[in-house]
Amino acid sequence: MHQFAKVADAALITGLLTSPAWAALLANVNAILTSATLLIGIILGLLRLRRELQKMDGDDA
Repeated sequence: MHQFAKVADAALITGLLTSPAWAALLANVNAILTSATLLIGIILGLLRLRRELQKMDGDDA
């Protein structure tokens, strides 16, 4: 168990020391995911609006 704690500590230290190296990459990934989420939300919202408008047109006939 003591050896595992040393490995875990070393992994944590390595992650903290190298974090500036991948911070820019994470920012880019975050921007891409945010843009994709917004785009998907807009598309789904427009599809729902279209479906609701078609329902309303069908009710008028």
